[in-house]
Amino acid sequence: MLNNKVFGLVGYPLSHSYSKQYFTDKFIALNLRNYQYKEFEIKNINDLENILTKESNLCGFNVTSPYKEQIIPMLNDMNIEAKDIMAVNTVKIINNNDTKELIGYNTDCYGFISSLKENVDIKQIKKAVVLGSGGAAKAVYYSLKEQNIEVKYVSRKQITDDNQTITYEELNDMSFDDISLIVNATPCSMKKGLPPIAPINTNKITNKNIVFDLIYNPSITPLLSIAQRQGAKTINGLSMLHQQAEKSWQIWNSEK
Repeated sequence: MLNNKVFGLVGYPLSHSYSKQYFTDKFIALNLRNYQYKEFEIKNINDLENILTKESNLCGFNVTSPYKEQIIPMLNDMNIEAKDIMAVNTVKIINNNDTKELIGYNTDCYGFISSLKENVDIKQIKKAVVLGSGGAAKAVYYSLKEQNIEVKYVSRKQITDDNQTITYEELNDMSFDDISLIVNATPCSMKKGLPPIAPINTNKITNKNIVFDLIYNPSITPLLSIAQRQGAKTINGLSMLHQQAEKSWQIWNSEK
């Protein structure tokens, strides 16, 4: 008899996510009839304990907004990238008798840089800005730094003594001509109650810019739509989703 294996996605809300469909299709293609991918939509990260108790066959899960940082205290360990970024989007579960050991990873950094390299010559990118400062933004920032690209977070508030961050006001006072890459790592246009676009002066976007929106549902966000009309190279988050998902799959199937 085949042992059932369960994987899943933890976050809130999850109505926008394609992860379940992606892995369900993958399991069918690989004829893994005993594998299942579930959505665990929880309103509080502490509810994860109930999932871990109820889902005895849970082998690993992905983590999305707003829990990429909140989950860290619940982990037993993290790999190097996750420790440096301090955000986790993939968890591997190691079952030791009656205990579960949770190991955190960040595959967003791999997914982002892989997708970027698929679409543009990364050597041409000299300067970048990342809209947002959450878990996804941290992975993007880390990835760009690893490529020796000058990068800044863009935040609504100025952070004292932080030369890594500028405000939207400061960004909008700048010329965008020198900014090779603009990355939206905010949930704008994806979550109800939020504006469709972060407070960036979109009139300044031209064909000198690359605009990468990590959102993949909708496939063309309001930001990407404007950027396309103004001649910018645009990338959405679908390829990044696929790349990070494959990296998660490798982690879940690794011996370590």
